[in-house]
Amino acid sequence: MKNMIILIITFMIVSCDKNPTNSKSEYGFAIYFLKNEDLKIKDVFDKDIEDLKLASDPWLIDEDIRFYDWSDHCIYLKNDKEHLRKYLNYNDGWDEPYLWNKPYVVTANNKRCYMGYFNVFSSIKWPCPHIDVSIDILGFPKDVIHSQLVYIFTEDLRNNEDVKQTLLEHNLYRRGIKFSLDTTGFFIDYSKNKDTIYIEYTFKITNCDQDTLFVIDPDKMVRPLFFYFYNGLVLKNQENNEIIRSIDKSSIPEPYYYSWSPEWFTKLIPGQTMMRTIKQSYSYFSTGNYIMQATFDNPVLNFEKEVREIEEGRYWIGKSRTKVFVLSVNEDEKKRNFFIDN
Repeated sequence: MKNMIILIITFMIVSCDKNPTNSKSEYGFAIYFLKNEDLKIKDVFDKDIEDLKLASDPWLIDEDIRFYDWSDHCIYLKNDKEHLRKYLNYNDGWDEPYLWNKPYVVTANNKRCYMGYFNVFSSIKWPCPHIDVSIDILGFPKDVIHSQLVYIFTEDLRNNEDVKQTLLEHNLYRRGIKFSLDTTGFFIDYSKNKDTIYIEYTFKITNCDQDTLFVIDPDKMVRPLFFYFYNGLVLKNQENNEIIRSIDKSSIPEPYYYSWSPEWFTKLIPGQTMMRTIKQSYSYFSTGNYIMQATFDNPVLNFEKEVREIEEGRYWIGKSRTKVFVLSVNEDEKKRNFFIDN
């Protein structure tokens, strides 16, 4: 009997050593690095996500998060994101080579949902979500981490239903805004000169969130300033894959890059919609079949929590996209006609 008791106690001690009381085996939302820290995104991009060996502990979990804005995939943290650096195994800045093209896997209730990577000062982008250190970490407020998808007209893996569901279950999900186009007033103007085409259209911003949100408003800003932040409508030729962007993007006075004004924004209560008609200019493009998508951007610099979250609501930050439309431009009796397929 005495030997049996000793055996049981020994087993309990060994079990405790293998499973510390402060460990957790299941997480709602989590981001994991790979077990082999030498692997880069190029080494695993074509691999089955289920075959990847993950680190034993996640880098970011649901308990770190205040809320997740689904419309721009901004993760609002409970604390300053600097505390996450201690899990990266280095002590220098965020831009260290350790993070260059470092893969990560997003999980929901321990289910592997999609793969992304950290990008650091690289012009080479992979067609999957990534966290750009210079933009999504250093450029965003101290308590916000942003995940972006550079490639347009592609499936957005960030909109994973399993991730969305677990965020809802943990009361972390925020709908944010809905950015959409009203194509009934869409107009292409070829008439003014042969080198430039003007596209006039109406966009809508709807507050789908529980908070009152503030968004930039072209009616409250001079056009060059609005177009500095706003990327707007992008077209892709379906025959040669040429990407056509607006030529309105311009530089703005230096002070505006690091500052912003409340006068630029319009207040939207939950459920309210703002509609604005704008005209963007493009270099001449030929007739043919195109797909198009628009992006709405709000400034992110110097929007720390103490100024971003006010008594009336919060300033929405980040970027949101419309769905993809099909645009057909044809020529009939020297007139340009177009057709939009929703």
